[in-house]
Amino acid sequence: MKTFRDVGVSLAVTQFARIDVLASGLGMSRSAIIRQLIDVALPFVEAGHGVNVTRLIAIIESTQAATDRLLTLADPDFAERLPGITIERLKAYHDA
Repeated sequence: MKTFRDVGVSLAVTQFARIDVLASGLGMSRSAIIRQLIDVALPFVEAGHGVNVTRLIAIIESTQAATDRLLTLADPDFAERLPGITIERLKAYHDA
């Protein structure tokens, strides 16, 4: 069981609104959303990469496009089933 420590963090009004919308949409608390965002971003910063969201998204999208193309060529049937398999795995292993 995780132990939490309360800390005061000031957010810009726009940041707070975005967190609030995301938390409401996912049925999570704002604190849980912020913890998840920290868990995703902190390892990048700790590894010296900094936080460049545009670059991160570009890497993810280019990797996804290349994987999709290769998989479609190698096994079209599996490529078609992959989104459903991915959703099943998210639910089973990532509490999504």
